Amino acid sequence: YVYSRSFDTSALAPGVHAVSATITDNAGNTTTLPSVSVETGPIQYLPVLNYHEINPPDGYSPWDQTPQEADQQLAWLKANGYQSVTLAQYQQWLAGNDVGVAKPVLITVDDGLRSELAWDALLAKYGFKAVLFVVTGYADNNTPGSIGDPNNMSWTDIKALAANGRWEIAFHAGRYGHGDYGDGTAIGTRRYQASCPYFYSCLGGTGSGSAWTAQTVASYQSAVSSEIDAGVLRLKQQVPSAQVDVW
Repeated sequence: YVYSRSFDTSALAPGVHAVSATITDNAGNTTTLPSVSVETGPIQYLPVLNYHEINPPDGYSPWDQTPQEADQQLAWLKANGYQSVTLAQYQQWLAGNDVGVAKPVLITVDDGLRSELAWDALLAKYGFKAVLFVVTGYADNNTPGSIGDPNNMSWTDIKALAANGRWEIAFHAGRYGHGDYGDGTAIGTRRYQASCPYFYSCLGGTGSGSAWTAQTVASYQSAVSSEIDAGVLRLKQQVPSAQVDVW
């Protein structure tokens, strides 16, 4: 049998409480169930906003903002009492701790593209901070499909953001992780198909056309680990203050 019983928690003090139940049958036998934790009081929400380009030079995608949209959204956050928090505060919140901010928000920007530099002026305008998740291959100008792209931030650009007090720098991908691959693109001894546009999803196999060879799990793990390890190392070399616990 399955039984349920409602329990009004409104009279409990804010905090974590242990709730259990003792069951007695008609013969007087009793069983006490293991307790479960119930938290009462106000719930602290921490939204995470993931932005990309402002006014991208190659045309808009669903990820991008017009200058007006970007300004309006940060203005709305400011007008509604939100305060931006750091990655360390976000990790504290994930662990169930109060970060000491009534209405926290984590603002993030992906990739490290020059069109994203426009976020900096808006952060200054509204008193916010943000996290820039960097593709190290973009800054190094060696990611397949992105070599020579004038819209890639340089390390000088990224270091300037890290120094102005409004930005944390974190890891997004290394040399290969955010590349755009076509048929025959080689990474070491492996080649990838245009139908498989990104490194992590391309690692299922190699070949072209109907000639396709499946990749072993060990080879997949090795390739992903190497890409990540090299990228994190490169980021820390260029920006020693970079946060590499959150990607």
